[in-house]
Formats: sequence, C-alpha cells, structure tokens
Amino acid sequence: MTVMAKARSVRRSAVVCTSVLGLWGLAALATAESKVSFAAHDVKTTFFITKSENRNQVHYGVRTDAACVPRGDSPVFAYWQDLEDGPNATSPILDHEQRAYGIETQSVISRTTSGGSISLQHRALKGRPMRVDVSKDASGACVATTLTRIDGKRAKLDRAHLEIGFLQLKKLTLYGHALKDGKAVEESLKP
Repeated sequence: MTVMAKARSVRRSAVVCTSVLGLWGLAALATAESKVSFAAHDVKTTFFITKSENRNQVHYGVRTDAACVPRGDSPVFAYWQDLEDGPNATSPILDHEQRAYGIETQSVISRTTSGGSISLQHRALKGRPMRVDVSKDASGACVATTLTRIDGKRAKLDRAHLEIGFLQLKKLTLYGHALKDGKAVEESLKP
C-alpha cells in the first residue's frame, strides 16, 4: 500500500469513527429519559422559567384527572426540562433548589365537573399571588392558565426569565398577556 493510500485509509477510518460516535451521541440525546412521571391527563406546563446561564428550564405542571379536575391537595408541581440533555429529558427539582424554584404554598380553591382553580404562592415571588385555572380545551385536552399581576395589570403568566450573575440573581423578568386586551406585558424585578 502506498503512503497516499494509507493516508486515505486513515482519514476514512477517522470519518467513520467520528460519524459513528456522532450518531451514538445524537441517539443518546434523543433517548434521554424523563425522570419525572406524568399521568395521562396531567398538564405538563402552565408556565416556565428560563435562565441566562443555560437552556434548561423549570416548568410548572398540574396533576389532573380525566375530567381535568386538579388531583390531590398540592396538584401544581415543578420540574426541570433538561434541554441541555435532550428535548425529552426531565428531572425533579432538588431540595437545595426549592428556595429559588419551589412553591411556597398552594391550595385548591375550587373543583368543578370539568376543571378547577388553585391558589399558588411561588417562593421567589413573595407578595405576588397566583391563580392556576384548569379546564378542557376544544379538543378535550386538559389545559391550565396561570394568572397574576404583571406591571400592575391582571395577566396570564407565560414565563419568567432569570438574569443570573456571579453567585447572585441580577434580575427577574415576568412575561405574559394582559387579560383586558391581550397585549403583551412584562415587568422586571430586582432582588
């Protein structure tokens, strides 16, 4: 085998090896497992938190039954959507993360034949009560909406974004839509 032929063979082997490892990595990402379990009718997201340090998000879901009625005394739950590990990867909120992402209190305030409402106080948003309304949409799927005040207006909370600095929170911004006119609203809060 000539020197050129050997060089081509080595390059091909490297390409094949890189391709195989790349495919294996993609397969691992695509099959990253969810470590949070969801029942068939649970609402996976009523609002979520993004942060400046990476793509991972904290989502807030609602446990519901087949009629979309909130299940149990504490139906709202928080979990990580681990986007850095893949589109379907989830994990529970750890004990030391509860201060930033946990739920301080919640109480089911109504249950109907096709939904209900939950009052909610987020630990990081003390003094800003929230209400989560659960119902069925036109297709029969359970949906949830989180209501609170954003920039002084009663609004649907879509998400919050944390701007994180070195060992500190620089700013928290709430994003949503005003109930009165549907216009986008946002409010930045400093710690």
